[in-house]
Amino acid sequence: MAIVTSHKSPLDGVRIIDLGGHLAGPLAAMLLTDQGAETLRIISPKNSNVDHPINAILNRGKFEIPLDLRIDTDRMILDSFMQEADIFIENYAPGAMSRLGLDISYLKERFPKLIIISLPGFTSDEEDKKDLKAYEGIIAAMTGQYTDIHAVRNLFGLDPVYTSLPIASVYASIHAATAAVLALNNRAARQGAGLHIEVPLASAALTAMSSIYMDIEQAPARYDAPRLPFFLKKIILPLNRKFVARGGDNRQQKFLNIARKSYPALMTSYTCMDGEVLYLFAIDNSKIVKALFTELKITDELKNAGLVFSNPYQKDLSNNLSETSNLSKKWQKNIKALVTKELSKKTAQKWEERLNKIGIPCVRQRTTQEWINSPELKKAGLAIEINDIELGKIIQPGLQVWLTNFSNTYKQPISRSKKYQKLNWNPKKYHGAYHYRPSVDQSDHTKINASNWLKGVTVIDLCSMVAGPVAGRTMAEYGARVIKVETPMPNHGPRMTCWYGIDGNQGKESILLDLKTSEGQDALKKVLRTADILLTNHLPDAMSRMGLSEAEIYKINPKILYARVNAYNGPQKGPWDTRVGYDPVLQAASGIMKRYGDPNQPELHAIASCVDALTGYSAAFGMALGLYCKSKGENLFSIGTSLAASASLIQLPFAFFPSERKRPEASGQLSKGENAFYRLYQAIDGWVFLAAPNATLFQILSLLQKTHKHQNTISDNEAAKIISNTLKKMKRQKILAMFKKAGLSAAPVDKIQDMKNILLTAPQTDSLQLIERIIPGLGKVQSIPALQTRVEGQMLGILPPAEKPGSSTTRILNEYGMDADELIKRNIAANEICNEYLPGKV
Repeated sequence: MAIVTSHKSPLDGVRIIDLGGHLAGPLAAMLLTDQGAETLRIISPKNSNVDHPINAILNRGKFEIPLDLRIDTDRMILDSFMQEADIFIENYAPGAMSRLGLDISYLKERFPKLIIISLPGFTSDEEDKKDLKAYEGIIAAMTGQYTDIHAVRNLFGLDPVYTSLPIASVYASIHAATAAVLALNNRAARQGAGLHIEVPLASAALTAMSSIYMDIEQAPARYDAPRLPFFLKKIILPLNRKFVARGGDNRQQKFLNIARKSYPALMTSYTCMDGEVLYLFAIDNSKIVKALFTELKITDELKNAGLVFSNPYQKDLSNNLSETSNLSKKWQKNIKALVTKELSKKTAQKWEERLNKIGIPCVRQRTTQEWINSPELKKAGLAIEINDIELGKIIQPGLQVWLTNFSNTYKQPISRSKKYQKLNWNPKKYHGAYHYRPSVDQSDHTKINASNWLKGVTVIDLCSMVAGPVAGRTMAEYGARVIKVETPMPNHGPRMTCWYGIDGNQGKESILLDLKTSEGQDALKKVLRTADILLTNHLPDAMSRMGLSEAEIYKINPKILYARVNAYNGPQKGPWDTRVGYDPVLQAASGIMKRYGDPNQPELHAIASCVDALTGYSAAFGMALGLYCKSKGENLFSIGTSLAASASLIQLPFAFFPSERKRPEASGQLSKGENAFYRLYQAIDGWVFLAAPNATLFQILSLLQKTHKHQNTISDNEAAKIISNTLKKMKRQKILAMFKKAGLSAAPVDKIQDMKNILLTAPQTDSLQLIERIIPGLGKVQSIPALQTRVEGQMLGILPPAEKPGSSTTRILNEYGMDADELIKRNIAANEICNEYLPGKV
């Protein structure tokens, strides 16, 4: 794919003012700037971090202007530019905008066409949190990231562990960018009027963890992760938690090693001949499992031992290789031993190359620096080199989404610029008055209700797993009609289809078609003829086998947008384009696991809430851009994003080279924070997170009524020890009150299970909420609603529960002029995969 820097970009002509601070606001503006928007970046003349690489990355393509907004003349300059802007982005602390004379009500009155994007820590209506500084660590503490992100720590009663990934800020930025584009696209319906969009960081963090928060009352035991014997789960582990809680780091490490053994045999790391570690993810997919065991030459041995390949939708078997996550402890141990033996015969790199050629998701565990410097990423355009005007060449993540027409060209991000005078904005001098621009009656909620922004848009969702379905669900949240098309005979087991589908397929209509048959393909083509978007995470070869090559899709519907979500694809053709991948595989490839664990013992950073969901929301951003382009009459066909792009974005503060200016990385399963003042601390009755990065040791020690004769030269570890020894003798409520009185931020650290009652009763004005619904066949189902975007104070609507797969087959096929009964009779279509919503013990 050729890089043509003069090619028109999706947001050409859109003007943005970026007044964001820290990460979320500038990153939202960067995502929009990468798509061609002209962005004026307001920087403080006293900002000491402007020459840091992360600032160079966040401000790429933007025009920087130094303004001190405490000075009237500088505010007048900003005012003159804002009269020309389409979008204004800010993520100041509560009250800060008002102190600058830029409160939201003033901006809406003075610039009525302006789309205002705010990214606060919490909603503006949460009075109880207005004095709480929303540091990333505070948000993480309040959303269960330190307790529940790890798949098994909580189960074994291990202490909270710190994660340095800026989940809240990165997810908030992609939500903000998506909402901004959809608001632009909807502007004509509002008669050109602007509006205020709020994307709270705390809400964004929850949208990253929706599958972790989901709870299904009547879920069979086969969906437990990990699945453990009743005696171990109900008796041994509760006693173990009390024992572990009274131990130190050595005991924590010992039981962590035991906990790691509970990972399924085909979802873990193996040491190869060269001592390098290979991560393998081949669970619950009969096709992949068969290919792996055939390659390792262990199929016959396993079958002779009593293992079988059986349809997991018909029976729950503890020896079924089609559902390897559900195998008994005995079988997991046996398989691990056989796989360990075979993988030790070659180097990790050899196995990575060999297994990926036959479609088995695996990767050699890498560091982030290895990842961002890999030639494969550079060839795909997922890692780019920009010659920054201040810092020189910086290798950094490329575009998060890419849109192409039939010439397959796109625009490469470029360096920031200080020559803001080149902007062709024609700013008007401030005269204390503004020109009237058409507005809209705010009482007409149909025009400002974001849940209707995509009304009339039809999306055909061919995706499986998590990322693709999340993208489709997001489109439904904004009002699109989403038709979910699945096969009646999945290769994936019910965990991957039905269980994850309860979260990812909310608001969709479900049909089942056998796309291996020509009749099934013809049925789908009839549905595609009038659709607006085709969303898929199948590789191009698989799409071609379904009769859906790019040429065929265009022939069926020349106006359709073709949105692809894949593992390693980028805006350019790359050597890993045909590889299959999942969230954990990309964590291993990109260094996330080595940071969360260590180089010798990489650690899984949750499933689906790290890379998967971010990729899904990124695809929604791409589809919003595509619809905006089409509304302007532009010729556009393909939209792309990938797990690989998201694996870099989620760790943006670390994903660049050279790395000399990179901030220190807190890592490891014993990590409690960045330093003594930004750290987890244990109290008598639980844990708290202290976020006081600008505090001094003297200030903290005075608060704790402690003194130290060498406090000016004390090390960070010694300071942490002093604070820890004091706080562990205090109750949490007293600690939190003490820090609040001193103007320092601290938050309780609770497990998700312990927070649920509060979240279930939280008012709609809160950024942290959970809903509970009774669904036939599932009982009470708890899930995260669409919290991410609030337009003029309104949340997105709550979607209908996910349908049982196939529930809408008959109705939709008949709607599109087909004989549904005949197709079902001939097994071309189906009304269900199995009798149950969630297949259990059948």
